[in-house]
Amino acid sequence: MAVNCINVNQEQGRANFFQQCVERMLTYWRDHEAIKNIDITVLDRERHRILKNIALGLDLQPLWPLVKKLVIAFAPYMERRGFWDVWHGVLVQTIRMAKRAVDVEAETTLTAFLARLCQRMNRPQDVVRHYRRVMELARQSGNQFEEARACSNLGYLYIDGGRWWRSEVLSQHALTIFDTLANDHGRAHTHNHLGVLYSRQKIWEKAESHLKHAATIWVSMDDQHGLIRVHGNLGQLYNSMAQSQKAIKHSKLALKHAMLAGDESLSGSLLYNLAVGYRQSGEIQQAHTHAKESESISLKFSEERHLAFVWHQLALIHLQKGELSDAVHYKSQALKAYRQYELQEESSSLITEFNDLRD
Repeated sequence: MAVNCINVNQEQGRANFFQQCVERMLTYWRDHEAIKNIDITVLDRERHRILKNIALGLDLQPLWPLVKKLVIAFAPYMERRGFWDVWHGVLVQTIRMAKRAVDVEAETTLTAFLARLCQRMNRPQDVVRHYRRVMELARQSGNQFEEARACSNLGYLYIDGGRWWRSEVLSQHALTIFDTLANDHGRAHTHNHLGVLYSRQKIWEKAESHLKHAATIWVSMDDQHGLIRVHGNLGQLYNSMAQSQKAIKHSKLALKHAMLAGDESLSGSLLYNLAVGYRQSGEIQQAHTHAKESESISLKFSEERHLAFVWHQLALIHLQKGELSDAVHYKSQALKAYRQYELQEESSSLITEFNDLRD
């Protein structure tokens, strides 16, 4: 009996020691300046070590308070650097742990992160499901900020689906809550989303007003990542308005902020904006260079839907360069992708633009 007691005590001692080691490492990374400042250089080097410590912590329920804080702090880095599949798995496990701990606040925030990640991964059905769960949890707990953020982001998702009335209703509801909370972060994002919505509807003046409002807030907050998005959207707006010099200016600003933030995945769409701007201004070689760079990044991150738009531009660029076989190749690729994603308006636009240039 005494021997058994010794064995049990030794085993418990080893378990306690292991937990203490994991706790120390989780605390170390939670408080690390590289995590707080999203220092890309350090985090690129230490990413595997941080993920290993999170994985160990997820098996130890008493360490939940440390695990959730580190996961929430580490999320922006993992999203921006494009490690989406790995991070998706971590978030799913962390949400399970939040449920076991009956931590509704953490479950709400983490589910919002999962929805946002699925949006980057082009999983629209998952995005809707997760944001609806966020709204349900937020209303149960009276968390107005998370309710508003879910409404704003879901409204943004609905733009691509052409559900513009629903998008506007959700966005305006979110803006009302953010105004009540005096939350500039939420206001900026929602003005940005409304700017994109009105741009798609070709209501240029309202689109420009909302985007500039968002830009003003993000400048005052020195929010580099917000400025990536709003300058990128202004670039798209001015391309749509055939104001190529303004489009190039804002796309370059967005790309500068993306490089500072280390967000390579967003760089693909910004390089696409530049390609459109340069093609419209007649600078065909510049347009070709940026379109190929955008294609390379989109292939790296498997952004197949975005590739359709890049190939669309490459078809027109090669046609303007007099390279008919390449132009026809990219046109075929773009049309195939447009059909796959049921983008009929874009498909018709490519055919019309291609024929007009060829004539």
